[in-house]
Amino acid sequence: MSSIQQMFFFIKLTFVNEIATLCEMTGADIEEVTRGIDMPPE
Repeated sequence: MSSIQQMFFFIKLTFVNEIATLCEMTGADIEEVTRGIDMPPE
């Protein structure tokens, strides 16, 4: 895996983790939210 691919993966993972935290705080469903933004939940 190239350095750019690794950076993209970690940025994406961090973004999904932040969305998950926001979902926990608001009671939203992480799977529904990630489907809405077309990202697989990780």
